[in-house]
Amino acid sequence: MFSFRYLLQKLRARNVLNEEDELAAIAVYDQGESVIDFLLQRLPWKEPEIKAFMSLIYSMELFQDREFLIDRTMLHWIDAGLSAKLRILPLSMKGNQIRIAVDDPFSVLLWQTVEYELNLKAELCLILRTDFQSLYRQLYNCSAPTFKPISTMSTGYPDLLPWQIEQEQDELLQILEQASDKKATDIHFEPLEHALRVRFRIDGNLILHRMFEETKKANFVSRLKIWSELNIAQQRLPQDGQFQKTLNDEQIDFRVSTLPLLYGEKVVLRLLRKNQSLSSLEQLGMTENLLRPFESLLRQPHGMILVCGPTASGKTTTLYSALQQLDRESLNIVTIEDPVEFHLAGIQQMQVNDKLHATFAKGLRAILRQDPDVILIGEIRDRETAEVAFQAALTGHLVFASLHTSDAAGAITRLLDMGVEPFLLTSTLSGIVSQRLIRKVCPYCAKFEFADSRFLEHYRPHSHYEIPHRFAQVGEGCPKCQFHPLQGRMGIFELLIPDAKMHKLIMNKASLQELRSSAIENGMKPFYWDGIEKAALAQTVISEIIPYLPRRDATDCL
Repeated sequence: MFSFRYLLQKLRARNVLNEEDELAAIAVYDQGESVIDFLLQRLPWKEPEIKAFMSLIYSMELFQDREFLIDRTMLHWIDAGLSAKLRILPLSMKGNQIRIAVDDPFSVLLWQTVEYELNLKAELCLILRTDFQSLYRQLYNCSAPTFKPISTMSTGYPDLLPWQIEQEQDELLQILEQASDKKATDIHFEPLEHALRVRFRIDGNLILHRMFEETKKANFVSRLKIWSELNIAQQRLPQDGQFQKTLNDEQIDFRVSTLPLLYGEKVVLRLLRKNQSLSSLEQLGMTENLLRPFESLLRQPHGMILVCGPTASGKTTTLYSALQQLDRESLNIVTIEDPVEFHLAGIQQMQVNDKLHATFAKGLRAILRQDPDVILIGEIRDRETAEVAFQAALTGHLVFASLHTSDAAGAITRLLDMGVEPFLLTSTLSGIVSQRLIRKVCPYCAKFEFADSRFLEHYRPHSHYEIPHRFAQVGEGCPKCQFHPLQGRMGIFELLIPDAKMHKLIMNKASLQELRSSAIENGMKPFYWDGIEKAALAQTVISEIIPYLPRRDATDCL
């Protein structure tokens, strides 16, 4: 489907369309009206000039063969009624691709009918209205549909952009601005049976922002699709896109994902603030006992450092905070990501593009020809990427990568399951960080409660860890935290550094439990125990840690 917004941009560049008319044109398009009628009424050009311009910018043929002999077998596909309704003429068929001449290539109904109801691929060419009528009579042997003369066309097109439409655009921008102000990471537009629910993800939790009436469902989704240059006629398949907005003097990238559901399309926006300042590893929550060995890994000239955790656990932030520790002036640091979430001076960043077959594996091979010292891989998703990454670490590069696993030991079994050879892991794997994000508690109003030592004994990973006697609980709020006692997030971490015993287990493809037990015996503090110690120091509350405790039979509460 052709981008109507692109045409409007080109018309604005030619100074034949003002901003008010552009906004009205979008409203006409949203309501399914004929944009050709609108352009004929508003532009200083006549129809041949408009369609010649469209033909030029879209590289689309303007059909002017008045002696063309139409194949009457095309009547089986598009009859006279459908042709008059859609203002289209079938010209030829090749396989399941139909060539049609159209008056308005932006008609959503046209695309829905041809591609989804007739299940055909459409190849479009433009046609002037007089030629359309002549060929229509030749094909169907009946009088042709009429078009409104320009003099009788409505001059009230701004009425198609009533205050409600302007209000909807303002409301949508307000939603984005409020999400930005509240430091939301995601916005969910969720269609319910008789309403639209909008929720923000703040500090990892989905929070209801507002309920809208049912009419907003299609209007908001259409606006977001236009901003993202998605196909607004496609409502049966998921789509992905992106757009940028400047909100409160901050430029934000929005990643857009649509999903067809029972009561409409759900849209989720991911907010990416590329210019946000990065925190140090200490500010992220790394304690001194973990920070010292991790920084020693960063000083190594080569090897593989993995950061693991589920989606939205802060892996990319940790990786970039680690890159900040490196000498970016003397090192060639290259990243390959999907998407690029941060801009960091002094490094080269590559965006994965699956549509152009620019995958992680192909991009990584290209990067290795660019004389890199340090490589950051946004995510290891498959065996091919994993093998190239570990070969890069083996041949003298320092490689950082993220991996979706539940803990550090699980990264080893995941890589073995992918097909990475055990000798590659033992030869290159320098360390594995696993992490989660937890909310921070206001230290001024937090309450303390005594802990049940018998309960904690079930979870103590090793006898040399001291069991805390008390934990912080959420307070009632105070002026210091503006009566929001849980604000902001920090990380809880574990660091696995393989030793000789671990290498033997890897070569023998030991079980996950054996690997985890060996790591703990070698001094690895599980991330959940890191969280327990932070709850004891009133940096967080124990209720934030309970979901990450390993599964036990005990069901007591602290």
